[in-house]
Amino acid sequence: MTNLPDDRVPTGGLHEQYFNAGVAIAMKELSQDGTLRFLPDRVGMLEGGLRSDVLALATGLAPVAVEGEYGVTPGPDADALRKLGRKVKDCDDPIKSAVAVAYPLQGRAWADPEEVAERLLAGQELNYAVWSLPDETRWPAGGWVAGDVRSLRELVVSLMQPQHVISRLAEEVGEVVRSFADSAASHLPGGHREDIAAAVGRPTGLDSLRVVGVVWFNALLFQDRIAAPHDLPLRHAAYSGGSVNPRKVLAAWNDIRHVNYLSVYDPAVSALDLFLQAVPFEQAAALITHLADAADRVATASTELFDIGAELFQWVITDRDDAASYYTRPEIAEFLARLVRPEDLMGSTNAPPLPCLVGPVCDAWG
Repeated sequence: MTNLPDDRVPTGGLHEQYFNAGVAIAMKELSQDGTLRFLPDRVGMLEGGLRSDVLALATGLAPVAVEGEYGVTPGPDADALRKLGRKVKDCDDPIKSAVAVAYPLQGRAWADPEEVAERLLAGQELNYAVWSLPDETRWPAGGWVAGDVRSLRELVVSLMQPQHVISRLAEEVGEVVRSFADSAASHLPGGHREDIAAAVGRPTGLDSLRVVGVVWFNALLFQDRIAAPHDLPLRHAAYSGGSVNPRKVLAAWNDIRHVNYLSVYDPAVSALDLFLQAVPFEQAAALITHLADAADRVATASTELFDIGAELFQWVITDRDDAASYYTRPEIAEFLARLVRPEDLMGSTNAPPLPCLVGPVCDAWG
C-alpha cells in the first residue's frame, strides 16, 4: 500500500508523498485502459528496500521510475540515478530509465492528492529530465525540460517501450508508406509531383512521396488526440463503407490548422489539396484509406505507442544525406518534434522528443 504521512498538510505545506500520489492519479486518468499502472510510494517494490515516488509498470514493458521533489534541486536527479539498474518485484527487466521531476513550489499550498491531480490535468507546468542506462546519461545534459503531466506521461510511456516494438511497428507502417508512394507515383503527372514535393519541402522523386505518406500517416494518427478537445471531426468521421473520403479528411485537417497547429498540418493540407486536384477521387480514397487503416492499428495498440515518427523515416527514406537535410530545416524539426511528443499538440511546446532524437529536432525547443 502507499505509505503516506499521518498529517494531511504538515508544517511547510503538502507533503511530497501526497504530491506523488497526485501525479499517479493524473497519469492514470490520462491512460486509455488498465494496461498501464502508476504506483505512488510502494514500499517493497524495488530491491534493497527502496521505493519510487511513482513507478510506471505494464506487462511486457520496461518499468520506469519517476522521482520528484519541490523546486529545482539536485534531489530528483540523485533519486532517479539511484533507481537505475534496480530490480522490480514481478518484473523481468530492471529499471533502465528514470525521470527526475521538479515539482512546482506552489504545490505545497494545495490541499490533497486530488487537487494536485486536478491542477496538473489543467496544465500546471512541470520540469523534468531523463536518466538512462547503460551509461547513466542525463537528457538534457544540463537544465530541465518544461512540459506538463500529459507530456510527462507520454515521455514515461515512450521510455517503457522495447526498441524492437518500435522498430516492428515502424517497419509495418513503412511498408504501407512505400506502397502508397509507389501507387501515387503511377497516378501523378510529373508537374503535380513536383508541386506536392515542394509542399513538404522535398526535392521531387519517390522519396518525396514517401515523406508525404509519413506526414499524412502522422496527421491521421494524431488527429483524434487534437480534434477531441476542440470538438473537431475525428478520424473515423471520414470513413464510409470501409473507405475514407479524402475531402472530409482535408476539411478536418483544415479545421485543426485553424486551431493553430500550422507546423503540423500545413504541409499535410497543402500536399493533400494538390493531390486531390491531380488524382481521381476513387484512387485517392483508396490510397488515403490504407494510411488511415495503418494509423488506426497504431492508435489502438495496447501499449499506446505513438512515437514511431523518427524510426519511420529510417525505413522509408533511401537517401540518408537528403533525409538529414530534411531534418535540418527548422520547421520540419519542429514538426517532427511535435509528432514524437503528440500530447504537446494540446499544450506546452517545450516538452521533449524521445531521448534518442538529437540535433535540429532537439533544437526545435530552443
